Amino acid sequence: MKSLTVLISLLLVGCQSMPYNNMLDVAPKTDYEVKYPEWGRLPADPYPQYMVVDPSYVSNAQPHQSLNGSLENYLGSLGVGYDVLPGEHTMIQLKHNIHFQSGSTQLSPSSVSWLANLGRYLSQHPDVQVVLDGHTDSTGNQTLNERLSEQRAKTVKTLLLNQQVSHRAIYTRGYGELMPECSNNSSSGKACNRRVELMLIAEN
Repeated sequence: MKSLTVLISLLLVGCQSMPYNNMLDVAPKTDYEVKYPEWGRLPADPYPQYMVVDPSYVSNAQPHQSLNGSLENYLGSLGVGYDVLPGEHTMIQLKHNIHFQSGSTQLSPSSVSWLANLGRYLSQHPDVQVVLDGHTDSTGNQTLNERLSEQRAKTVKTLLLNQQVSHRAIYTRGYGELMPECSNNSSSGKACNRRVELMLIAEN
């Protein structure tokens, strides 16, 4: 029964904001689209069976593909790893996640500092937009976790807005517990899963 519920949730997933017709429209809306960023040419059976999402879902990623020089230099200055997903627009999945305490949407001081730095860059580069994906661990029920994941993404969005990033440049999604990056069988694994992931979308 839980498998059916999760599958339906995956089909409907994408607690989304900002219905603007811009580069953010190309952002993957589901795990399936993330795994196959060129979703114009997809296998016939996108969901052969329900499975826990593999952390290597960005299997088509091309690390350090050619980027906008300013963006590449900026990410290099932060020491942040990233993968570039192929597509009409350049989608950059950052390897630096924002983590949270259990049941919390509060940002740590180090996360506030890091995001403020990113926000200052984005405010000066309106051609770069950001997708914020909120996640939780498996503690609690699915409905509450979906809301918590949305709230975590929106907490990060609020901080970026405070740095004068345009609200049109920020897209938020909440996945609840459906896309774990680590096992939920340990406290360290749960801490790993309580996160917001960031993906930048830049003009080619």
